[in-house]
Order: sequence, then structure tokens, then C-alpha cells
Amino acid sequence: MQTAPEQLKADYKRRAERQKQLLQMRFAAMPAQVIFRDPSSWSSVLWVGLGEVDNQAVGRVVIARNSPVLFGHSLVGVVEYVGETQSRVRLITDASLSVAVRASRGGGQGRELWHHAQSLLDRVRCREELFSSEQEKERFIEILTHFQERIDLSDEEELLAKGELSGCSAPLWRSRGSHLKGSGFNYDYPDEEGPARDLRTGQLFGRPSGDRKPLLKEGDLLVTSGLDGVFPPGIAVAIAKRIAPLFEGKCSYELEAVPAAGDLQDLHTLLVLPPL
Repeated sequence: MQTAPEQLKADYKRRAERQKQLLQMRFAAMPAQVIFRDPSSWSSVLWVGLGEVDNQAVGRVVIARNSPVLFGHSLVGVVEYVGETQSRVRLITDASLSVAVRASRGGGQGRELWHHAQSLLDRVRCREELFSSEQEKERFIEILTHFQERIDLSDEEELLAKGELSGCSAPLWRSRGSHLKGSGFNYDYPDEEGPARDLRTGQLFGRPSGDRKPLLKEGDLLVTSGLDGVFPPGIAVAIAKRIAPLFEGKCSYELEAVPAAGDLQDLHTLLVLPPL
């Protein structure tokens, strides 16, 4: 049995390897422009201007069936068909796509929020028309910068309840129903991230007291778990928005979530990772 320092060291090593894998995949990734999005399937699929020709140009397979597709640092879909010069992407808002995820709390949650704050900063710095004066602009930037400095960017991260996310696609004409639904969330079995926990109390099994924590909380970052064999673990997918009450007899949580990438209605430039 590992001691606490040994367990902590093993956790850091495993998560560093996970981050290394993601960085290697991002290094080999290709940027892709959205070239077509049919209003009749707006929340389900889109087409990007990459295909087999681009794989041949770089001398390796990057865009292929099951290649994850990101917007910024967040998952927005997966490649399901590759043509010569264009490919079709199935979006996470489509009801037919399920992504294995788990709740992340701590540093990973903070880094996702920090990236959004930085993106906002980068945009407002060159938008003078948004402010009534230079002083107002400087004050806004100062407040947002101070907010960034308070975000937890530590390596400490808790990975808790595991489940699945799927879309609620209403495909017609730019539907605003971009929320996601989650099902099957529990921690009934131990894994490399820790021992199993009671569904209702978050108590470690076999321990009468201490170390209780909720398996799910509103605001939790939902990241890929890797259990579906398609998406590598650790990619931000969504933010838990509402946790459904756990009625008597239920063996898992259900939830509603919003995409971590924000509004998926107007996607332009995406990043295609090589498949696992």
C-alpha cells in the first residue's frame, strides 16, 4: 500500500504524462476552417476544409475518423468522415454523440477559466468602441487581470464522478439549444485517481467518517475520461450547470451542462487532433 507522499507523487506523474500526451497531440494538430454548416443540421454537424490531401502533404495521418476537434482548449466534436479536401465533424451538441467524462475540481478547473479570461482580454484590448473612455477600458482590463491572478492554477486536481455527456440537438435553423445532458454519474468503482465513494455522501467506502466530498457540484469542469477509447483524457468538454435531485432508488446522477467552449453557434477556426 502506498503512503500519502508516494500516492501524491504517483498522481502528479500520471497527470504529467496525460498533459504530455495532449501537448504532443496538439503539436501534431492541424488548424481547420469551417467551410459549410447546413441550417437543417446546425447543431449536429459541420464541414471543415481538411482531408486526405492534407495528410499526404504533412506525411502523417492527422485528420481521420475519430480525430478529436477542439475550439481553443475545449472539445467541440469528432471527425466522422474524411474526404479528399473536406471532412465532416459531428458536434458534441448532437444527440447521437456520447463522450465519456468525469468531474474535475481544482487546478484544471482554474486553468479552463483562466483561458477564457485571457481570450476576453485579448479581444477587448483592440476594441476601443466598446468603451466610453480610455479610463473605462483601462479599469476593465485592470479588474479582469486582477481576477485572473486570483484563479487557482495549481497542479492539485480532484477527479471524481464519472459518466457520459451527450447533446440535445434540435437541428433546425441555428437552434439555441446547445446544452448537454449527462447521465450515469457515480464513483462506484476505484480507479487510478482514487478509491470508490458513496453516491449520496461522497464518503470513501469502508471508512465510517472523514474525507467526504460531493461527487458532483454545479460549476464542476467535465473533462474527457478516456474511457470511450476515442478521446484522450483531460480535455475540457463542459461545465456542470444543474445537478438533478437524486431520488430514492437511483444509482447515478443526471445533470445538465453547457459546452466549455462557449457558444457553438458561430464556429470558424477549429483544431483537429490526430486520432488515438
